[in-house]
Amino acid sequence: LSPRVPWQSQTSGQYQRRVHGEHRKCEKLCSEFCERPVCDEGCPKKLPCGHQCIGICGEPCVKSCRICNKKKRVWDDTMMEVELQDTEDSMKFIQLTDCNHIIEVSAMDNWMRQAREDSTDATTEAFSLKKCPGPCRIPIRRSLRYGNAVKHSISDLETIKEKLLDRPLTDEEKDGVRKAMGSAQGHWFRCPQGHLYYIGDCGGAMQKGKCNECGNTIGGGQHTVLSDNSFAGDFDGAVAPAWPTALLGPREAQRRRIEEERRRVEEERRRIEQERRRRELRAEVERRAQKKRDEAVRRLEIQRQDREYEEALKKDLERKEKEEKKEKKRVEAENEIQRLESLIPDEPDASLENSIEVLIKLKNGRPCRRKFLTTHPIKDVFSWIRFLEVNGKYKFELICPFPRPAKTFQENNQTLGELGFSKRVRMQVKEFQ
Repeated sequence: LSPRVPWQSQTSGQYQRRVHGEHRKCEKLCSEFCERPVCDEGCPKKLPCGHQCIGICGEPCVKSCRICNKKKRVWDDTMMEVELQDTEDSMKFIQLTDCNHIIEVSAMDNWMRQAREDSTDATTEAFSLKKCPGPCRIPIRRSLRYGNAVKHSISDLETIKEKLLDRPLTDEEKDGVRKAMGSAQGHWFRCPQGHLYYIGDCGGAMQKGKCNECGNTIGGGQHTVLSDNSFAGDFDGAVAPAWPTALLGPREAQRRRIEEERRRVEEERRRIEQERRRRELRAEVERRAQKKRDEAVRRLEIQRQDREYEEALKKDLERKEKEEKKEKKRVEAENEIQRLESLIPDEPDASLENSIEVLIKLKNGRPCRRKFLTTHPIKDVFSWIRFLEVNGKYKFELICPFPRPAKTFQENNQTLGELGFSKRVRMQVKEFQ
């Protein structure tokens, strides 16, 4: 196929494509090369979300929507991985069936054309299936648009297979076959007649078949090849099959499977036991941590109670000291009253000629009167006033406003007669300290 010729596609006779406004049918079988040109027009269908499909006519619809899946990663016309919202609205995409990667159509066409040109080497005859240009590098085995390219690769593999029967392959040819199958080492086996065949996926046989060359039974079951089949490690340089039990007999394979199952069960048991121990360890660590936290809380509570007890004890001591001081003051006041009362002479009889009635106005304004003798010193009057005030610690003076002018008297041993008092005298307290 020339770069100037559009790629042809594999399709069935029931599938139609739009070409210049008309639909055509392919008359070839699905296993043959398609004779109908590809269509580059946009897909007329709507996605389930109601938006226009971003694919092309005749291809399976792209599952991602340009509006609903803006963040979807795709490959644009420059083969750069970008988000779908960053692409132009005119771009059309194709979604590969093998890996589901979404790639711009023109870029994918160029990629397939370049891959074909690079893989065609007349000297080495090394052919391989075309791979996705994305990071997965998965071979493209199912595609409507590139069906003819896939069939070309398969035809190349058949050519190599025929040469394999005629003569030994060179290292380059073997390398081309391995690349074409896209697999690691350990997947090649031989039938009883020595014909090569390939087991895909994991490399263990899960079904039986017929050799295309001699008709002998090939393959096997339960990941084990038949006993008359052999491992072709010399073809790809593998030391052992990709699947460990691929070459064992039925009994040996069953024994290996039983051992593997026992080993798996034992590993699962150990894993569960380790998990249980880890849980117990975590529980123990948590229990110890909780115990430390509880101990710390108890210590704090004890400290709080001790502080409260000390504060209560201190308040109680202060209260007792205040009560003791108050009681002491009360006792002192009572003693002082008793002392003052003892200093006050008895009130004389009013019939005595030398008796004097003393009228006094206290600080609170209350008037008091009492009889004294002219022979009593004036300090007895002061003691009587202190007794009335129930506090004998202050100093004061007495003022006699009558007769005028007013006269001030102080506490001393002068008698009332010597001071000129007779019969009745009015006095008032001058000041208190």
